[in-house]
Amino acid sequence: MLSLAILAHGYLARPMAATAPAPQPGIEARIQAAAEHEVERRLQAELRPVLAAMERQSAEREKLDVARSEQRMDDKREADLKAVRYALETYERRLNFALLSASRRSGGD
Repeated sequence: MLSLAILAHGYLARPMAATAPAPQPGIEARIQAAAEHEVERRLQAELRPVLAAMERQSAEREKLDVARSEQRMDDKREADLKAVRYALETYERRLNFALLSASRRSGGD
């Protein structure tokens, strides 16, 4: 019984031989070329506006980044100038104090 089931399965499970239509010479190449051309046309039509928008966004982002960098540099420059002014004022005060002290010790004024 098992052997009969195995044989029946082997016979029924075979794929049926399908007969394909006779290929026409060059039709596949023409279909492939037409499909590629259509895909390329559609891609260009769809991608052109998207790429233009992306380029605009990139340019705007770049301008914004440059402006932020310039602002940071200006802020740092101002902070550095304030620090230098403070240091110079401090040293000027110390020098004036030292000159005043030396003048008093020498009996001036």
